[in-house]
This record gives sequence, structure tokens and C-alpha cells, in this order.
Amino acid sequence: MDNYLNLMSEEEAIQFIKDNPNMGRPTIMRNIGWKEGPTYKLMQAIRKGNIQKISLKKPVPHTKFRRAMSAEDFIHQFDIPAKIREALEELGDRVISDSDFRTDLGIQSTLWRRGADRDEFNKYQVQIRGKIYWALPEVIERIRETMDVM
Repeated sequence: MDNYLNLMSEEEAIQFIKDNPNMGRPTIMRNIGWKEGPTYKLMQAIRKGNIQKISLKKPVPHTKFRRAMSAEDFIHQFDIPAKIREALEELGDRVISDSDFRTDLGIQSTLWRRGADRDEFNKYQVQIRGKIYWALPEVIERIRETMDVM
């Protein structure tokens, strides 16, 4: 595998992510010096224990346009529903507040509501005392039954 900015080797990046399991993706990206796509893939592989199966695309060398990103990275940056779907798979039996969920996914607040307010995500949300929480549908159902909320 090859990373984009080469500030940390793959082995160093893997160790850094393992040593900081509660750190959000934007902070990890700043620390290891990788772009969002490869960082996200590496974090997913580490969390799922599939590090051997991961293969990051070799970057196109940029000489003049160092800040340019691939079309795939650009699309992934704005595909909020896809990011939410991927993250929901990892929640397990845990519950997370709306603002923490958005922050952990590294999504700007101005883009968040457009993706999070889709009908497909209603079953993953519960509102308690004016605050929205996210969890898997079975966890949300248990919360609603136990706390008598709608």
C-alpha cells in the first residue's frame, strides 16, 4: 500500500490508529498525513480486523496540484448518506448523540442535516429531551420501550 502524503508509513499509521481508538478520522488524518479515502479504509480495516485484505489505490503523482484530490475522494467527501450507512454498521449495541456522530464522521454541520434527515434513517434515531441519538433499530426499539418515548 502507498499513502498520499507519505508523512507516516503504513505500519506507523496502523500503530497510531491502534494506539488511539477513540480519535476521530479528521484528527487521525492530520496526524498521519493521509487523505480521507485511504485513512477511512485503513481505519475500517483495523476495526474489522481485515488489515491483510485492504488494498489502497496507488495515488496519481501530483506535481503542480498538490491539494487536488481524486474524483473518488471528492465524491466520498460529500456522500453523507453513504458515510452514515457505513458508520451505522459499526455501532453494534452502542448509542451516540447526533452531534458526536457527526463529529466522529468528520462531516460539516452544514452538510449533515441534508444526509441525516432522510427517511431511511428514521429507524436509527430517537429524540430524548430535544436531543437526537443514533443506534441500530433494535437498540432504538429497546430504548423506546424502556423509556416510554416515541
